Amino acid sequence: TPGVSAFFKYFLEPQYAYVIAMFFVAYFCLGGFTILLTPWAKLDLGAQAALIGFMLTLRSVSAIPGPFVMEFLLSKLGMPKTVALFFVATSASVCAIVIQPHWNWICILCLILYGVFYFSIVNALLPTLIFAVFGKSMRVEAQSLLAFSRGIASSLTIGLGWLANIYGTSQILLGSVLIGFAILMGLRFLMQHQWNSALRDYEASFAG
Repeated sequence: TPGVSAFFKYFLEPQYAYVIAMFFVAYFCLGGFTILLTPWAKLDLGAQAALIGFMLTLRSVSAIPGPFVMEFLLSKLGMPKTVALFFVATSASVCAIVIQPHWNWICILCLILYGVFYFSIVNALLPTLIFAVFGKSMRVEAQSLLAFSRGIASSLTIGLGWLANIYGTSQILLGSVLIGFAILMGLRFLMQHQWNSALRDYEASFAG
């Protein structure tokens, strides 16, 4: 088991830091909606407890078909297009729902799309890419870094809640998603060398 210094050295290795950074941004920025769903529904939509409970359930249940959708799209589009599509779909669903003035069919559709795409991103799509980059011999290290990233991102969401109290939940959610989407697209398309390296590792993991 690697020591503390060995653990953090992975953040200094470009090929490892790249995929972990992508996961962290997705988990924190796109996942803010999961954390702030209840206060947003109560304060911005004026939803009662029963409706909020329905929204939480719908979001969670919608994650069930996510892996099947992911596998289908991976087989048809490949990893590069699937990653981009999932980022776009998740971000668009949050942006569309937080600007709604009241509960309507758009909210229902967006919650379903969010559940399908977001949970697939952080629970399957990006972890698969990360495990491929780290390789089978470093699967424990990859798991540890994922857990560490989740913990740090979850801790930082306290800041989102604090900002939401000042500027409004919808505004913070919209800003968080747009910033996260911009960073993710930058990581995906502007750091092409690192992406291509991660993609080669992903394809090699199946070829091997």
